[in-house]
Amino acid sequence: MYIAYNSTGNIFNGDVLFNNQPASNGLWIYPNTNGINTQFNGNISVINVNGGGVYFGSGTGTATFASGKTISVGAGGFNFGGLIF
Repeated sequence: MYIAYNSTGNIFNGDVLFNNQPASNGLWIYPNTNGINTQFNGNISVINVNGGGVYFGSGTGTATFASGKTISVGAGGFNFGGLIF
C-alpha cells in the first residue's frame, strides 16, 4: 500500500497508525515513497503481523518528524518483516 506516493508537501497533522496485516506474507506499507517534504506532526504507531513491514521514504521520499513525538509499535505487535526509515 502506497501512502502520500510521488507527491510533494503531504502533511499528517494527527497521530497515524500504519497497520499492515495482509493475507499474504511479504506485503509492505510505503509511506511517502518519492513523496518529498512530507510532514508527520503527530505520533506514529506501526503494526506488522506477517507482512513485509513498513518502509518510510523509499525512492526519493523525504520527511520531517515533529519534535517530541514518538514512533512505537501498536497493540497488534510487530512480529515479522522490517521497519525502515
